[in-house]
Amino acid sequence: MKFKVTAQSFDPATGLPKAAARDEIIDTVANILFSKCNSLLDVKQAYENFWNGMSDTPSELVFVQSVKCHVDPPAVVQRTTPTQHGGWRNKGCAVLPIGLVNLTTAKNGMFGTMWNGWSENAGSENLLLANGNGLWRALHTSGTMSDMLPGDIIVLKHDQTFANLGTWKIVSKHKHTPAGLLEMKTASKKSSVAFMTFK
Repeated sequence: MKFKVTAQSFDPATGLPKAAARDEIIDTVANILFSKCNSLLDVKQAYENFWNGMSDTPSELVFVQSVKCHVDPPAVVQRTTPTQHGGWRNKGCAVLPIGLVNLTTAKNGMFGTMWNGWSENAGSENLLLANGNGLWRALHTSGTMSDMLPGDIIVLKHDQTFANLGTWKIVSKHKHTPAGLLEMKTASKKSSVAFMTFK
């Protein structure tokens, strides 16, 4: 198992912090020091025992603030040669814009919050798109778009006006959840992104 340990060092004489708290991922399979750990408490004790047992007169003492189970994010699957998705006759995939969505709060002018229009659903995905000129878009799907992968190119058109909405690169795929929105915020470095949905 893997654990995320947050720990901080303190001066044993004054009790004042000697450094900022830091995170470390502990793998109980790969790291022999933690191979006998079966619980969060075991990891905490082993971590502190190791760092605080290095000297009889330590210049700093390490205290664990938290231990949490850690799961590595799934590896991003990307094609060697991108596929272009262009819809019927390659004239563009039909989409309908809903305006900006705040990637922290999900606030949106059309729905109030996006969840009022498109319910939270870990079984659905949002595709994060970029056009190479600093513009970002998000494309909501009602399921998982297994044929569309990061690196692929997608041509979009407005479902009602048929206007060309440009050619975009799929940067990443995220679950349609609050956590997924925060991932998109990190990936795009934007607080809000204009959303669309397939029609």
